[in-house]
Amino acid sequence: MLEEQTTLITFLKEVIREYENKIELLKKNNDSILILNRGLLDEFRDDINVITDIDVCLIEAVLEEASVNKSVKEDILKYFDVVKKLLTLNKKNKTSYEISEEQLKYIRLFFDIVDELEKKNTKTHLNNLQKIAQINSNYTKFRDLLKQLENKNNKEFISDIDTIEILLNENKLSEKTKRGILINIMKYNQKLNNS
Repeated sequence: MLEEQTTLITFLKEVIREYENKIELLKKNNDSILILNRGLLDEFRDDINVITDIDVCLIEAVLEEASVNKSVKEDILKYFDVVKKLLTLNKKNKTSYEISEEQLKYIRLFFDIVDELEKKNTKTHLNNLQKIAQINSNYTKFRDLLKQLENKNNKEFISDIDTIEILLNENKLSEKTKRGILINIMKYNQKLNNS
């Protein structure tokens, strides 16, 4: 009976691989620089002196992810560097340089960008989680069907018509191939019924 289902088995394996790739891609899209560095950025927001522990690459990555225009990005990075140097001097040499209002304005601008990026990421993250859940649901059904077909000792009918319908309609198959798969499923079920 397994040989009659070769087309369906091959097709299912291909679709399952595609679903795995889609899930991985959606998971990667949920990796934001903000999520990966939330703790450090929160500490920085609460205490400007934390700037001495922050690598400029983190600030650049946040600005890059937020798609900030080049001149604003350069200004923020310039002021970030100045503030970091001043506070590092204060920390190491016990100096008492004060941060100007102009310098603080760019730090606040940075956090405004962080807040906007976080809102955008939250929407994207929730949307991706919904997509992953839907894909996972179908993925699980397809994997279960594949296991059923590949199990030589299986004595259960293929009765999940909804899964078959999703599989056939979601993918671009010729009508001839769809009919062939459906006929083979009917033959499979008939042989199980006769045995």
